[in-house]
Amino acid sequence: MLRQVIRLTQPASEPITLSEAKDSLRIPSGQTIDDDYITALISAAREQAEQFIDRPICQADFVIVYNFINASRFILRYPASSVASVTYRDLEYAEQVAAFTYDAQLNELFFDEIIAGDSVKITITSGQTSGYPESLKRGILMILGDLYTGRTSAEFINKAAQMMLMPFKNRPIL
Repeated sequence: MLRQVIRLTQPASEPITLSEAKDSLRIPSGQTIDDDYITALISAAREQAEQFIDRPICQADFVIVYNFINASRFILRYPASSVASVTYRDLEYAEQVAAFTYDAQLNELFFDEIIAGDSVKITITSGQTSGYPESLKRGILMILGDLYTGRTSAEFINKAAQMMLMPFKNRPIL
């Protein structure tokens, strides 16, 4: 059972550039007074979108923690582009490193032997570095617009942004 997902690294880049954000907010490119603030809001809007669709958008490293494992193969319940390591505590509570192969098409781990234990930690890379669908970007820009214009208000949920992001909820970002 999935217990926790921990982000190890922040994305190297965002799906929205400062220029795209300023165009969407209708801020002239020469006006730079809010650039740092808008840049921070881009990350916050992306994080909100990731929370909604329950998957990372931009490539980063994560540790996924599962309660228990007793298997020779294991389907990840979180999307991964690669898996770096699998560790667990065996039945004698000794920390073990599992030997495995990862099938990205199936999002499944195949262990060299049956492993049994708890506190299973799987280190993965997940998310994309480019090629973000336009509807995903538009959803993030809508959230960004709400954050920028509302600044301190959290009185509503942007239904249009949710509609733009819904196709990516629990599905691969293509």
